Amino acid sequence: MKIAVLMRLVPNLSEGVDLNEDGTDVDREWTDTQANETDEQALEEALVVKEATGAAVSAVALSDEGVERLLRSALAKGADDAVELDLGIELAQALSSAATSQIIADWLSDQQFDVILVGNQKVDDPFGGLAAHLSAALELPVIAGAIQVNVPDNSRLRILQEYGGGNSAWIEFSGKAVVGVQAASRPIRYISGSKLREAMASPSYKKVSVPNDRLRTNVPSLKLEFPQSIEGIELIADPTEAAARLMAILEERNYI
Repeated sequence: MKIAVLMRLVPNLSEGVDLNEDGTDVDREWTDTQANETDEQALEEALVVKEATGAAVSAVALSDEGVERLLRSALAKGADDAVELDLGIELAQALSSAATSQIIADWLSDQQFDVILVGNQKVDDPFGGLAAHLSAALELPVIAGAIQVNVPDNSRLRILQEYGGGNSAWIEFSGKAVVGVQAASRPIRYISGSKLREAMASPSYKKVSVPNDRLRTNVPSLKLEFPQSIEGIELIADPTEAAARLMAILEERNYI
């Protein structure tokens, strides 16, 4: 079995972020980035499957500032190879999740992966999860909210899917699929400095140029804004009173 894990960089919110001049995106030139947390969870779950079944794991990412270190860190953790899809950093950073899925799907369609894992969400993505867009582009089923992936044999997958209220259910099916991972079944593994240094020189990393001539849709952000600060929080226990207060606030601010 071959598993592709899609990796992405996101702004490091603990360092603070600024918006660009027209307010349509984060100012990526001056914003520190880090690995997307749920993508890291997806990689860990893929490595758990690898250890249990011998599956091959490939880490895949679009070009970005710092993406080589991201992918080589995946190699240090145990991925068999890492692929950087070179679209040009400026263009790749401007793509919505829908457009990103088209570029990645075009490349994946020529590969022989059985399962594609990707983080369920991304902190700077207002257009929805990449898993759903990717499943549509590849015409594959999607299971989001996965918290465990089992492979009973090479033709079947068992996915533990999490629901609201602390509920979950196992889903079993045959065939290829896209899986949106919310959390891995065990903590993300630590990588030592020596492992990372070894991965930095690994020949298992490659950069592949991908065309943008088949880019069909990109939905740009019209405007981003920071949340407005508030003076305080009202805690109202009675539902009727809470609803009345909410309606009053909406009317005061001319929303209704």
